[in-house]
Amino acid sequence: MTMTDKLRVVWSVTLVMGIGFVLMGKVPVGRAIRAVVWMYRQLYFFLRVQTLPEGQAPEGE
Repeated sequence: MTMTDKLRVVWSVTLVMGIGFVLMGKVPVGRAIRAVVWMYRQLYFFLRVQTLPEGQAPEGE
């Protein structure tokens, strides 16, 4: 996955999770869990998913 693709995915998921975070204003435990899941997902996505140079197709395509 190229860095451009990663950034698109990160922004879209962050937007959706952010909306859920705002709507959980009266559920602090839910907000805390959502924040932890978001941080874990960011770390996993950038540290474990391989970043390919722009223009390079992933293996198998």
